Amino acid sequence: MENEFGWVERSFSNEVRPYYYLAYGSNLNIAQMQRRCPHAKPMQSVELTGWKVVFRNVADIVKTGIDTDVLHAGLWEITESDEWALDQYESYPSLYRKVWLHNSGFDKPIMAYVMNSDDFGKPSSYYYNVIADGFKTWGLDISLLEKAAAEVGGIMQPAAPRNNYLTICSDFADELEGRGEGSYPYDMDTDEEMWMKLFDEIEEREKTEREKMNFIDKLRAEI
Repeated sequence: MENEFGWVERSFSNEVRPYYYLAYGSNLNIAQMQRRCPHAKPMQSVELTGWKVVFRNVADIVKTGIDTDVLHAGLWEITESDEWALDQYESYPSLYRKVWLHNSGFDKPIMAYVMNSDDFGKPSSYYYNVIADGFKTWGLDISLLEKAAAEVGGIMQPAAPRNNYLTICSDFADELEGRGEGSYPYDMDTDEEMWMKLFDEIEEREKTEREKMNFIDKLRAEI
């Protein structure tokens, strides 16, 4: 039975792929999502009443049950290899768990990642801007994102001006630490080479894993 807002939440699913993936944070960014999940197809934007986006350094969603709270998100259709890549990115199941949402208006269940933590925290400026770009691309209400940032005291700003490449490295490491994937206590002024090496290693690792899963998908399609 659907609740008063038309959505049913489940903590597990036996549904057969393809099903939809609900993106509400950095995976609204089309370019980033296409690199990470090359088979994913953007479908449409969606509103969930009684839910909202929050920041715990990285984005999360909470079900409030309040009819004035609205979550704006985007739906992607994903493959098994896409979901595997998302699991790695979201540190599932240690940092995020999965829930499935069902609505009579959609022909497939909708999977979303929800954080296990209840702690709130500011997002980095780079991470926030990646999400903001996604909001603009999908035509979502940016004021909802601004409200979520305001509720945690705003956005973390760099302590000093840095070139763009190092800013990306630093903010990316902040994001990793917020997702529970490790701490990178390098000084930006003295460890520039270390930051660049870290950034390149992460990009190469994700590329290799994507290629592996794409090969598996191809084999399964030929069987």
